[in-house]
Amino acid sequence: MNMRMQFPTSRFFAGVFTISLVSLLLSGCGQSAGTSNLPSGGQSTGTGSPSNSTNSANAQTSSGNTTANSTGNSTAAGTGNSTVAGTDSAGNSTASNGTESAAQKKLDTEYKEGYSAFFAHDYTKAISLEDEVIKQSPTYYQAYNVKGIALSYNGNFSAGMQNIEKSLKLHPGYGYGQFNKSLSLELYGYYDQAIQSYQETIKIAPAPWVMWSYYGIASIYGRRGDVKDTVYYLKQAIALNPSLIKGHARTEKDFDNVRGSKEFQDLIQ
Repeated sequence: MNMRMQFPTSRFFAGVFTISLVSLLLSGCGQSAGTSNLPSGGQSTGTGSPSNSTNSANAQTSSGNTTANSTGNSTAAGTGNSTVAGTDSAGNSTASNGTESAAQKKLDTEYKEGYSAFFAHDYTKAISLEDEVIKQSPTYYQAYNVKGIALSYNGNFSAGMQNIEKSLKLHPGYGYGQFNKSLSLELYGYYDQAIQSYQETIKIAPAPWVMWSYYGIASIYGRRGDVKDTVYYLKQAIALNPSLIKGHARTEKDFDNVRGSKEFQDLIQ
């Protein structure tokens, strides 16, 4: 496979189109139901990677992660005396109506630091920080997700997918986890599987992940030179945020193979 990794570009740096949303993502991250204690023990990893390929840090396409708006009203059990309710924009549950235990606060702080390190491209630090969270609380599904996408961007697709799959096993329907699974598949050129995974993200995730999933599918078809499907999926993304998506699409290298078509040019005007 002819792999490439380029920054800054669309999906990875969708997070920077508003710094306030990144802050929102980090504002609360208590765990979901079923993680009411902080068990000790080593890290567990998932199985079911779609490929045993372990490529160097040359990930396919210029894609990456995004930010998202708040979603859902699901409740969750906290630790200590905390009561947890709702989820933030990355699918992390938020704490309210109580005092979190010191141990839980420490875990959440480490998780947030790992998340921030990933967006700062310090993948080794992100992996290390999320490992510390997992060692203390092996059911902290968000940590597996961030560790997984950091591993993928750091050149270890197989281990990255194992951790993302573990996150989804612990918390089925986790939209940010499903998006990162899709993104990892796309990064390493597993395009048909990536399209299927993005379609699943569209079914379960909050609106911003849906938008970037449509964009991801469009990008794959763009690389293939498929004007019809590129335009169809890009149109869905544009409908959710016209100025943002058109702005990215005008310079997105993934669309070079369809850029000269009238249909594409009409769409991004």
